[in-house]
Amino acid sequence: MMIQGCLSLAPDVPGPGDLATRATPAFQPTGASQPTGATQPSRAIQPSRAIQPSRATQPSRATQPSRAIQPSRALQLCRAYQVDLADRAERAELAVVHTPGWLIAQFATVHAVASWAVVGGGLRTARAVAWLQVVDDDLPPAVDAAAFLRGRLAAAGLPGAVGLLTTRRLDRYVDVTARHGGLAARCIATVGLGNALRAGDPPGGSRPGTINVLCQVSAALSPDARLEALALAAEARTLAVCEARVSSTRTGRPASGTGTDCIVIAAPQAGAAAAYAGKHTAIGHVIGAAVHEATRRGVACCQRERAARLAGEVSR
Repeated sequence: MMIQGCLSLAPDVPGPGDLATRATPAFQPTGASQPTGATQPSRAIQPSRAIQPSRATQPSRATQPSRAIQPSRALQLCRAYQVDLADRAERAELAVVHTPGWLIAQFATVHAVASWAVVGGGLRTARAVAWLQVVDDDLPPAVDAAAFLRGRLAAAGLPGAVGLLTTRRLDRYVDVTARHGGLAARCIATVGLGNALRAGDPPGGSRPGTINVLCQVSAALSPDARLEALALAAEARTLAVCEARVSSTRTGRPASGTGTDCIVIAAPQAGAAAAYAGKHTAIGHVIGAAVHEATRRGVACCQRERAARLAGEVSR
């Protein structure tokens, strides 16, 4: 969408009239060599203020060449304005609310979703995706995690939401939007690495620390495209983890994610549904870019926190 009528924001500059200087009086000899009073030039013929170039005769600001913004700068401003409008529209479509214990992504309309979430997984529709922050004592081995989360969602007034569990601080969530043409993907991610594992690691118990990702796209997706988008998002997450050289907590080899990761793809239901969402498509491009960048930032935050903890332990 193009925005017409960008305005020049450059201020007016002073005209020549504002910078004009007054003529200085002619040099006057001093002492005995000066002419007598009768022959002195009179004040009447001295350059006076009356014959100085006046502000009234100077070209006015209105007639000065304006410092118009260069075309390239004007285009940058227009694009920035377009992005701002698009960003506001996207945030109206998906509102993110952080409250004690919860991170809730609320859609303005019912969305088609795909995930393997502990609550609300599969291909279905939903109005919200909700993260619940837990501690180890909340989920001892005897507790059914799905039943526990359903009860907490119902108590919070979110019975139909897709539900995710995490031990990660929810105020550390990452929010990234990628755009291409008229398409956009917005990724909300919480990233913990305490349970980092490599695909193919031996089975075993889990530890706190997981990567939970919601990627909302601006265009409708067919069921097949939502599944393809899930695969692409998982690939983008893995790429970010590998690039950061995260190690498996079990084998020490390069990790590809964590043992309890979850990804949710959400798309509006209105409009023609895209049949594909792979790397060759525009929608696949923005999904991959948004998920990769959100995961990259989240991983970097975790690594900084770990380095700070280790530095604190060494200092003690």
